[in-house]
Amino acid sequence: MVGERVVANVEAMHPILLAAIGALSIFADGEMLQFAWIKLLRILDLEGSGFARNGDIRNICKLFQLEYLSLRNTYVTELPVQIGNLKMLETLDVRDTAIKHLPPHITNLPNLSNLLGGRRVYNYSGLSPISNFWGMHIPNKLGNLKMLTTLAQIEITDSTSCYISELGKLSQLRKLGVMMFVHDDMNWMYLITAIAKLSSCLQLLLIWRPDGVMNFRILDTLSRPPMFLKSINFRGKLGRLPEWIGLLANLTELTLRATELESEEHLKVTSQLPSLLYLRLHHSAYTGRALTFSASEFPSLKLLTIHLAVYQALNLRFEEGTAPKLHRLELSFFENASIRQPSGINFLANLQEVLVHADPCHNSEAMVHYLRNEARRNPNQPTVTFKAKQWKSARTGPAIDYRGNIWF
Repeated sequence: MVGERVVANVEAMHPILLAAIGALSIFADGEMLQFAWIKLLRILDLEGSGFARNGDIRNICKLFQLEYLSLRNTYVTELPVQIGNLKMLETLDVRDTAIKHLPPHITNLPNLSNLLGGRRVYNYSGLSPISNFWGMHIPNKLGNLKMLTTLAQIEITDSTSCYISELGKLSQLRKLGVMMFVHDDMNWMYLITAIAKLSSCLQLLLIWRPDGVMNFRILDTLSRPPMFLKSINFRGKLGRLPEWIGLLANLTELTLRATELESEEHLKVTSQLPSLLYLRLHHSAYTGRALTFSASEFPSLKLLTIHLAVYQALNLRFEEGTAPKLHRLELSFFENASIRQPSGINFLANLQEVLVHADPCHNSEAMVHYLRNEARRNPNQPTVTFKAKQWKSARTGPAIDYRGNIWF
């Protein structure tokens, strides 16, 4: 039926059938389709297709009805210059490919709503996590994409920083992911100015400083924070959180990684947020030796994740009356890291589950045993589960449906 998604056995498909298909997903290697036959194709999902190469995808630009195109995790390294012919295209997904440079005509797509790129491969070897990563370069005249609602990940370098102001022209943008490879005040000011211009629309913001220190002094000067922000993800050394985060009454999710907050006071700006449901403190997000969740703090929090770096030791304490809605507590460790007998688990009246994610060793076994004893003192009798870490290369990009709905 026209418009239905079809999983194709490529070699067996007849040209007449191809001409009537509205959606096509390919999950196996095979000979490349002659896309010119499929005139009515609206959705083309080539994710993970090992046969897709640069020369093979040129005919895609003849599919004038195409609304969704995924080249994710393929061997494609560049987009054809004719990509601007796809005037109906709404979602373009080139994540986990080598594509960094977008052709100039990409900004001639009047209906493009979701533009997704960037790659990160995460490995664990020895004592340190290793990531390889890059994003898409900002094209000139990006501001022409007036329908754009999702843009991630954009890579800002010295050669592309002149286009940062284009971000502020995207008046419909709801989700923005930026990788900052520059540190100077001028470029960070351009970024903050662009974010301020998106204050009436932006709902999700990721700022990632892959190699270096985030410019807190400039970040904290944001005069008009997007008041409808629901999710913030900061990755990179920050030292403390901007004060304007405490004004975000709609914020439901805060994820921090490698921010190196050194003091409990640096998290206090988040403790009274009325809508905060999920707080994730990933690798080196918090580097202090003690962390106390005090009474009347985190009134709506349902999930708390704490991930300790190598050799980090943390004294974790929950006071009576804190986080009354906390449902799940996740504790994760690299080698030789530990939480020293967290106290106050019995005060978390709504706690349902504690998950410990670590390497199997004597210390982790002792931690789980202690937590189970503490859980028995909690009237709600939460379960305590241990999950062994298994380190391997992995993609970290999120799932996405054909309409471009993602949370990255």
